[in-house]
Amino acid sequence: MSKQPDFYEGGDWNAVCFRCGAKRKASQLWKQWQGYFVCPEHWEPRHPQDFVRSVPDYPGTPWSQPEILNNYIGPPQLAGFPIQDTNGINILDTNGLGINDIGWNT
Repeated sequence: MSKQPDFYEGGDWNAVCFRCGAKRKASQLWKQWQGYFVCPEHWEPRHPQDFVRSVPDYPGTPWSQPEILNNYIGPPQLAGFPIQDTNGINILDTNGLGINDIGWNT
């Protein structure tokens, strides 16, 4: 280290290192990436891993649509067979087949 900083130098002032507390002229201190002024011996560059950026992850599907629901409200199925109402109209079973579609006649 050079001479003590307790001397006059125009446009400069006395300052203290943030790390070690050594008294120096302000022009001799370096600004660290955290914003502190330190001696050249205590100065550290920022670690390269601080600049790593991850690849964005989009776990969702690109598009979707609502599930198709059977909105028919009517009499219940009997043992999985399609039934016919009292007016002779075919009522579809859960597979979408009517009574006449599977060869049954009533």
